[in-house]
Amino acid sequence: MKNYDLASLTKPLITAPLALSSLNLDEDYTSVLGFNDSTYRLTPRALLSHSSGLPPWLPFNETPLRTLLESDIPWGMHPLLRKAPEKLACYSDLNYRLLGELVALFADEDYLSLAQKHSILKPFPWTPGCIEIPPGPDHEAWQCIDPRVSIPPYNTSLPHDINARAGMRGHAGFAANPDEFKKSINYWIEEKFPQRMSREPIHGENGSLWGLGLQKLRTGTGSLGDLLSRIPLGALSEPLVIEGSSDHLSIDVDQSHTGDCAWWGHLAFTGPAIFYRPEDQACIGLLTHRKGPQGELLTQPQIHARRIELLGRAVESL
Repeated sequence: MKNYDLASLTKPLITAPLALSSLNLDEDYTSVLGFNDSTYRLTPRALLSHSSGLPPWLPFNETPLRTLLESDIPWGMHPLLRKAPEKLACYSDLNYRLLGELVALFADEDYLSLAQKHSILKPFPWTPGCIEIPPGPDHEAWQCIDPRVSIPPYNTSLPHDINARAGMRGHAGFAANPDEFKKSINYWIEEKFPQRMSREPIHGENGSLWGLGLQKLRTGTGSLGDLLSRIPLGALSEPLVIEGSSDHLSIDVDQSHTGDCAWWGHLAFTGPAIFYRPEDQACIGLLTHRKGPQGELLTQPQIHARRIELLGRAVESL
């Protein structure tokens, strides 16, 4: 069976459950995390919902995050190097880096050890490796901070995400084949984690709504939420895992978000996705990848088109 780099699906499937199981969601962990008089909101609730005010991305080189944030960062030199907007949730790998640090600290145990106790997903290095995907934009952003720092080497047994390869825990670094993915989703639902994560939506950028680890999907032309809304209540008695690829990468259909729907989800940069509906605990996992027909890295609209096609086929068959 093929392995897929699950990338940021690590957040809802591993790190959020660990945090929900072990941390006081409303305790201020500012000083514990090495911040002094921080302007960021460093409670687990804020970190889970991406509403801490932390920027979306910074390179990981084992420097304490507070120290890095106070350094001379060239904001604006790359799209990943930007500050979070005020009073809006901003999807950030850094939130889950800090959650990973917190759960390990309070358990007095390594994050990976904790993760493997609560999940059958595979941490890197993977044997066999995952489907190869061309380098992403974090390569350029990494070197904008300090071009003298070498980028962690790449191969199919290591995460696509540079920060994960460099040792940053909590936000990426796990893989699965379809059977392992389905078993992990079953455990996730049985332990009622997605029910806890799909609540208390907070307004984010571009009209997004973030719960405690999952994003509320929107409906509208060309949206995943529109497709999922066609699935009748009770139609899925167990998690549905869809595996596949597609070279139909049309971006002709404009994606609009005109309203909310009952589904929540999370998308991985590498292609996989997970969708959950609290009313009937329906769940769909999507295993695909971001490699184009000529070996290129697909753009965001192209991987969206691939997801739409794969999910659309499944919806039509129900």
